[in-house]
Amino acid sequence: MCLKLEMLSDEKYYNNKKFYKITYGLHLPESNMSSQIIPVYFKKYYCPRNNYDDDKLKSAQLELLEFRNFIYEFKEGSNIQEGVDIISSMVCQILDNNEKENIVFIPIPASSKEKTEQRLKEFSESVAKKMGCVDGYGIFYNKKYRKPIRYGGIDLTESNFNEYIGINESKCDVLKEKDIILFDDIITKGNSLKLYSAKLKKMGANNIIGVFFGRTYNPRFQIILNNIGEMYDKRGII
Repeated sequence: MCLKLEMLSDEKYYNNKKFYKITYGLHLPESNMSSQIIPVYFKKYYCPRNNYDDDKLKSAQLELLEFRNFIYEFKEGSNIQEGVDIISSMVCQILDNNEKENIVFIPIPASSKEKTEQRLKEFSESVAKKMGCVDGYGIFYNKKYRKPIRYGGIDLTESNFNEYIGINESKCDVLKEKDIILFDDIITKGNSLKLYSAKLKKMGANNIIGVFFGRTYNPRFQIILNNIGEMYDKRGII
């Protein structure tokens, strides 16, 4: 199966809600539908350390450095409650008055079983409880360790997905005709969004929404680092 994730509309910033929206189309060759529309929401831009050191980022925009620190701390299992507050607030604004009991919150696993549990178990349970939806932690689980790309690891693909990621078949029934909130800390190219969304659709999920803390900053966004603070202020990014 050859999946395709196509960006249908690039970022749109909502000043009243303080987050962004991107719309993707997921093309599923095995589906009768031509595509599945997946709206994606994120809070801020994320500048990786390998491209932007602390000093340069601090001089350009302190809040971007603070946000990056939050992301790294969250990855290590800290700042869980702050993460819960950010995501639950975003989701409640996105869903408005939708029936939360028909929604399943599913976090995308980290690189290892230990990291997934440390980072996401309490977080997912707390987000689901705060929103009044179903906690989908554990529907996807780590079969074996996969070295993160930022440390020279390999990317997750259609061909190796089942090697690294398992699906808890006993929990799949809860997904049928349910709307899904699919969470990860950062979205870059949308590869994980594509792979996990395709699996969820195959398991009978209805609509899928992607929610992330941040989107990786890329030079193609036409923001020069030296002017990043000015550009961000003008566009209301922070």
